[in-house]
Amino acid sequence: MGNLKIYYLYRDAGNYKQHGAVVVENPTGIFPVTLRQEMTAAFSASNLFPDVVSFNPAALDWPCLFFEKYDLSDDDVPHHELVGIEETDEAETNKMNAEELMAKLRDLVDRAAPFE
Repeated sequence: MGNLKIYYLYRDAGNYKQHGAVVVENPTGIFPVTLRQEMTAAFSASNLFPDVVSFNPAALDWPCLFFEKYDLSDDDVPHHELVGIEETDEAETNKMNAEELMAKLRDLVDRAAPFE
């Protein structure tokens, strides 16, 4: 099994989108669906819609995708959305591997603080 590529996006108040992705090393062969389930559980308290996993990428040490004129006072939201997860042969772009990411997600569930 290869590394995991996690796609996410930022959507501002005007519905303009900015896309991004991180690649995590996957030495233990975690399946994409398993990681998605962990992300859904970790961030369920912050989901704006039942079918959208909303999260703060900074909580995972991932780049935030805000636009230059990001402004919470102008109805912009601090959430990013999980788009998808797939296996890839691409090299990792994040220092946390899939197993460490799963542990971090479980910690967020335990603390029930997805936006810290």
